[in-house]
Amino acid sequence: MGAPRCRGRGPGAAGRGQSQRRRPAAGAGRPSRRAPQPPPQQPAGRSGAPHAGAGRRRGERGGERAATGRGGGSHRLRILGSNWILQTQIDRATARRNCPESPCCRDSSQHHAEAREFSVHVPLPQLTLCRLRTHQWCFILFNVLLFHVLLFGADLLEQYFLHSLPLSYTDAKTLEIRERARKLDLDPLKANLSHTGSSAATCSNQEVFLLIVVCSSPENRTRRNVIRQTWGNVTGSRGYSVLTRFAVGKAASASTQLEINEEAQEHRDIIEGTFIDSPETQTQKMLMSVEWTVTFCPHARYILHTAQDVFVGVPSLAGYLLSLTQREDIYLGRVVHHRVPDRDPQSPGFVPIHQYPEEFYPDFCHGSAFLMSQDVARKVYVAAREVPLAVPPAAFVGICAKRAGIAARHSSRFSGEKHISYNRCCYKFIFTSSNMREDELFKDWKETSDGEDCSLLETYYSLVSCKVLTYIDKFKQFNLDRIKDEVLHFVN
Repeated sequence: MGAPRCRGRGPGAAGRGQSQRRRPAAGAGRPSRRAPQPPPQQPAGRSGAPHAGAGRRRGERGGERAATGRGGGSHRLRILGSNWILQTQIDRATARRNCPESPCCRDSSQHHAEAREFSVHVPLPQLTLCRLRTHQWCFILFNVLLFHVLLFGADLLEQYFLHSLPLSYTDAKTLEIRERARKLDLDPLKANLSHTGSSAATCSNQEVFLLIVVCSSPENRTRRNVIRQTWGNVTGSRGYSVLTRFAVGKAASASTQLEINEEAQEHRDIIEGTFIDSPETQTQKMLMSVEWTVTFCPHARYILHTAQDVFVGVPSLAGYLLSLTQREDIYLGRVVHHRVPDRDPQSPGFVPIHQYPEEFYPDFCHGSAFLMSQDVARKVYVAAREVPLAVPPAAFVGICAKRAGIAARHSSRFSGEKHISYNRCCYKFIFTSSNMREDELFKDWKETSDGEDCSLLETYYSLVSCKVLTYIDKFKQFNLDRIKDEVLHFVN
């Protein structure tokens, strides 16, 4: 009659066959439409009694599974806690022992093996980027955008809101200042300057692309030597000449003044005024440096005024200046908006109302470092005659620039008063960083002055790193200052 047909793929298939053959005799259920098939032959050399008992037990279990709708035996996956793999192995061994020659058993064993392989190799779903859903991608992108907004949002807002438009020249006073600056006669200035200051500094008769004037104190010779050995030692960038000079006043002590004289004769890079150098004469020093620039270095295309504790990225600044299409009315730096004059009489920077009655200063570039073109230097010099020297030096330049019809231009690559945490590619990108120690100047300049350029990805990573570390340092400094204030308050 051929091979027996398999109605189940489990070790209980034989048991169910026996149960179905017994069911008509007991009178339960409908009679089978098929003729009863003889039971499969037992292998030779085995006793039939134990197998018969086992068959009845398996038949009962198979009948229970059929009654509950779980037919098919152990070839289907049944998750029974932590021991379902062990149950699969037991059922597979039982089926192999009971009917090793039956095609049903071989098929059941093969199905058990496939189920076991599936259960072992894919125990749990794994999270990969390819399987992320749309809302998960949106959540990741939102956090990335939020991180960049928080990190660079302040600079972008400053760049947008502090973007200055060219001022109109309809005012008669503004037109007069600009015309006088254009026709400025330098010979009388040279004769007058000999009475207001003495200088051993020289300037080339050839065109100077970038003149850097460092406002220094007479006592800080060590800092000037550090600058001479680092970024102040640059004499050219991309084929254009760069010159560095120091502006100082008279020293309060005679010994320091002798050292200044020796240093000036040795390096010939010191612009010295006749006034005593003090916090009250810093605006006078600024005016003296502008006057020296206009008189003795009229061929300098751009002039950078900077403090002595600032790191200057000369190559990056020179590259930016070469990309400018407009060469006149350049007044560039980190713009300070709506600075209030100091009205405290006990403060060193006190500004009387009768000298400057306005509520706010006009927009000006921060005094740590700012850049102007040669024509702006002339206009500032002409307009300075009507501006009081009691205002701070940076605000003084801003007031003169506004009277000459020049608007301050903002650039976030100037750090202002902030100290930027060091990163090599970051320092290759920015223009300045304030509050630098002498050892930092040596180390940072040595690493940034090499010839290795930074890729776009390296520059992006460095800017992110600098921003994050700068904010962390600022937060630490804020906490330290608050703790110091509380300690002093407690002691007092």
